[in-house]
Amino acid sequence: MPDTWGYPWFAAWDLAFQAVPFALVDPRLAKDQLWMPLFEEFQHPSGRLPAYEREFGDLAPPVHAWAVWRVYNMEKRRHGTDDRAWLERCFHKLLLVFTSWVNKVDHEGDNVFEGGFLGPDNISVFDRSERLTDCTVLEQSDATGWMGMFSLVMMRMSLELARGNPVYEELASKFHEREPFVFDGRVVGYEPAESQTKLKGGNSNWRGPIWFATTFLVVESLRKLGTAFGDGFTLETP
Repeated sequence: MPDTWGYPWFAAWDLAFQAVPFALVDPRLAKDQLWMPLFEEFQHPSGRLPAYEREFGDLAPPVHAWAVWRVYNMEKRRHGTDDRAWLERCFHKLLLVFTSWVNKVDHEGDNVFEGGFLGPDNISVFDRSERLTDCTVLEQSDATGWMGMFSLVMMRMSLELARGNPVYEELASKFHEREPFVFDGRVVGYEPAESQTKLKGGNSNWRGPIWFATTFLVVESLRKLGTAFGDGFTLETP
């Protein structure tokens, strides 16, 4: 986490995003960093990855598979290296991550997911990482959206691996697109620098109003849609 407030400390979310620019300079370093949380000494037996340094058991958005897939393709395009062995190793461990989310963060089994520290803006009216005292289950549009992205990336990985081993074709169907659950949002005011409460550390400099990591994903998605639909498809913007 490269800031003077919290540096240096570990966070799975930041590691995944930072591995992508590292791959431009040193693909081996990027791949080693992405493999580290998947190593058996760090991945929980349930399949969950450690979230961040001060609370390993919390839930961070499941972007690790996206980073693995991104770095694999970057090395393939830029250096002509098709490291399918590394992709396959990561894929097997990411299957455990996916299963842990499906089994433990989908209370009703309806592909609408819960979770904690997951939002485009993590700070909300109450601490979403804490279990509600009245046994209420908080189902979130952002958690469900992250899982939809996770599913699509895993499907792409399995199709890539199926080129060399047809066994993976059967796994591709497991990761079909999930319909997102959407609810009316609530406006949360932005507090620059130090926030008014100490929730999640009390520092606001990393959480808005424009978050680079999620903006990067939006731009990437728009580029994909542009490739798919072409210049003939346009939308009016404000």
